[in-house]
Amino acid sequence: MFEEENRIWHTSHRIPAESCEFLVALDVVHPSVLPLPTLKSVPQAQLPAPTQLAKATKASSSQLAMQDLLKHMGIHLRSTSIKDIDWSDCVHNNITMDTISVHPEWVYSFIHQMSRRRELSTRGFHFLRDHVAGFGDVMLTESIYDRFVCNDDKPIITSTGQTPMSRSSESASYISTLNPSASTSWTETQILDLLKFSFNLDVATRNHQGNQQPELTAQHLPRGLGIPIIITDSVTWYSLKPDASLFRGLEPYLLVEVESQSKTNGYHRMLLYGASLVRWISWVCQYRFILPLLFVYMRGSVKLSYMYEHDDGKIQFVQPSESYNINARTSRLKLFTTIFNIVDREPIQDLYSILRPQIFSFREIIPRALTITTGNPDDSGHLSPILHPPR
Repeated sequence: MFEEENRIWHTSHRIPAESCEFLVALDVVHPSVLPLPTLKSVPQAQLPAPTQLAKATKASSSQLAMQDLLKHMGIHLRSTSIKDIDWSDCVHNNITMDTISVHPEWVYSFIHQMSRRRELSTRGFHFLRDHVAGFGDVMLTESIYDRFVCNDDKPIITSTGQTPMSRSSESASYISTLNPSASTSWTETQILDLLKFSFNLDVATRNHQGNQQPELTAQHLPRGLGIPIIITDSVTWYSLKPDASLFRGLEPYLLVEVESQSKTNGYHRMLLYGASLVRWISWVCQYRFILPLLFVYMRGSVKLSYMYEHDDGKIQFVQPSESYNINARTSRLKLFTTIFNIVDREPIQDLYSILRPQIFSFREIIPRALTITTGNPDDSGHLSPILHPPR
């Protein structure tokens, strides 16, 4: 296994020889003499653990009439112009944001799980630590000791496909995400590349048997997934087009939007289609579904939110007090360890078999002439249905 691990590590960027010395003030301890974070030395509450969604108190409604379900999960817009969408549309669709102190305990518990340490092999930990030392960033080195735990035995979490090899490749993934330097203005391509390389490398080494692995997609969702858009009395099936997304089958794990000059309201659009997906999945499964949403600004700041449906029917989203900025490597590392914890959330059993026939039913109900297959507005910013020939 070590030979294979070396192959993975050697494909990553090498540390320049002149950068290998870690020179710090006299009162800072060299990282190589710090005690390793192990399963025995790390507090139990920080160790990796399976993350499961809380059970719902109400029975699932997978047999709800399609017309009623469409009405429940539909997003109401006052105008056909996507460019006109703003926060008032979120309010109109019963979406609210409150402080974390007013959220249910199961939401707080889920967010806490996202801050747990990631497990690496001792060899992988050393490799990551030594690479980070080349940056000469004391806070980043300290963060390595705060965000990881060394484990050379069987992975703690295996139900989502973790293997000794994926654990090793994960350390290489962090190397690739930490290498880019800060930028005064990130492009959408740079941000998406930062995500893609990391997750493509990790997913490739996971156990796929009997387990749908998360897939990072760009600018489309899996196999016709969309949401109903309601404008006055007309219903349109809107095939979403987020900048990136993480899915297991049809189950959303993370939706990503990146700020750009051509999409001034991308954040509000993400809240709207996220709300529809949350309402849909919350109705058809017996779990309290939580959907993480990620919005990245061109200057590097990142907004990570967790969206869920409250018992009163409102869609609420919470933004933890910890902020992120990909210009700071320490913050970037915390962001990506959090995203990896999001990826390792236990999937909802049989969700694909529930959602797939419902998608076909929705497409049968909604007139074909009102089905938007591209998710793109026209040049004026209006929803432009593509006309299909009669069936």
